[in-house]
Amino acid sequence: MTFRRPSPPADFDRLAVHYDWIEAVCAAGCLRRARNAFLAELTPVSPIGLIGEGTGRFLERLARSDSAAEITVVDASRAMLERARRRVAPTFRSRARVDYVQADVRLWEPACEAFGGLATHFLLDCFPSGELPGLIAAFARGLRPGGLWVVSDFRIPSGVMHRPARALVALLYAGFRRATGLGAQSLADPTPMLEDAGMELRDRRLFAAGVVYSELWRKRTASV
Repeated sequence: MTFRRPSPPADFDRLAVHYDWIEAVCAAGCLRRARNAFLAELTPVSPIGLIGEGTGRFLERLARSDSAAEITVVDASRAMLERARRRVAPTFRSRARVDYVQADVRLWEPACEAFGGLATHFLLDCFPSGELPGLIAAFARGLRPGGLWVVSDFRIPSGVMHRPARALVALLYAGFRRATGLGAQSLADPTPMLEDAGMELRDRRLFAAGVVYSELWRKRTASV
């Protein structure tokens, strides 16, 4: 059987310098609220892996909440990692430890049960549905039994917001494909893949009339 290497990752380097102001103008704080929705639950479960962290907005909040945390930040974009490093450098005290890893997250795989918590904020929507099962399974293997995983992303709700949300998501995909070469073209629901990877949903919060969500998942422990 021939191994098929993934296509090159989307290039977010050019977008890094603009990302924060684009989010501030277009999202009116709802993405920030989604990222921080389960900050209190994630803070005590160090070591924590922040995968696809971008410019470090969540990392900064986590740093202020727990200066002794052990955190691994993974992103394919060198420019994003540099902005995250500069944002957080004044925040941490000397006893904190942050490792920055530049890697295509489809090829990076955490050591088995290395983390007590994970966060993937607006990451899973960047990949075609065919790549998600393997990606999610690899991340889940990196969690300890009972470990927590915060997933924040976009969704298309039913009801009055269905059509506006579909239009918004289509516009976002078109813009990011043009700016970064993003491979995904539509949203895929990661719920069944998370469940297949041994995760169970603990809590869910909706923002922006249900177009943005944040979920708290817990890795199941072995049956007695």
